[in-house]
Amino acid sequence: MIGEQHSTNDIDTTSRFRLWSLGDIVIRFKGAEYGIAMNALGRAQHYITFVINPENKRPSRDSARKMLAEMFKSEVVATFKAVPLSKVVREQMMRLQDKMGKEQDSLEVINALLAELSNNIIVEFTYHEFLLIPELQRSFFEEPQTTFGQKGCDAYPDAKQDIEAAGRCLALGEGTACVFHLMRVLEMGLWDLAKRIGVSNISPTTEENWKVIIDQIEKRIKDLQQSPKSPQKKTDLQFYSDAATNFHYFKDAWRNYVSHSHARYNEREAMLVWTGVSTFMNRMAKG
Repeated sequence: MIGEQHSTNDIDTTSRFRLWSLGDIVIRFKGAEYGIAMNALGRAQHYITFVINPENKRPSRDSARKMLAEMFKSEVVATFKAVPLSKVVREQMMRLQDKMGKEQDSLEVINALLAELSNNIIVEFTYHEFLLIPELQRSFFEEPQTTFGQKGCDAYPDAKQDIEAAGRCLALGEGTACVFHLMRVLEMGLWDLAKRIGVSNISPTTEENWKVIIDQIEKRIKDLQQSPKSPQKKTDLQFYSDAATNFHYFKDAWRNYVSHSHARYNEREAMLVWTGVSTFMNRMAKG
């Protein structure tokens, strides 16, 4: 799950997500962590209620205090480290932990402070908007390079940030943003192909459009076809021709449309593009 802080008036409930690379998300935690910590707070309150009941003779208040202090430290404070809470609430939590170890503070006082802390946490969470990442999409958000294919990622380290951004966008339902980042990944492959085949005036710093680069690649392929025959030449020409044909397809089917705001992509369509690009870039890495 992901949290982004807003005032209640700022939350836009008409759209699922913003169209972004998602690089500005800094708060992330699993829902289970919040549930475990809140459950521990509730159990601590129930335990105190049991101990202070006159009808219950055991355990003693001293042993109860020690047990509460240990439970609070290990199950509440430790677990809430992974949950987005303000400095004010965290300081309240630490003060309460300190009070549990001091005899002058009665269990009744501690119980009231536990209830106050629990309520403050619930109130604070109303100022966050949380987005659920379904289990099937978790790998795209948490391990996009593994999902994309490690061989392709290792071969094109400069594409790392765009691969990760594309995975996050795919996990959060931002299909168009995902495809945009994938086209940037493909550019790394296009420049690599141009370099391999000997197009000397093309590099990642140039601003030529894809058609110009692909035309120069195809010109080099024709030149290579005139060279003496050999098993290596046959293998190379097959690889270069296949790659150039794919780049033509990528340019006409996806790149031109997403770059010039001519198309929008839903989650299913973006998944198809992800599969196509990852398969192709991993094959480029092998070549």
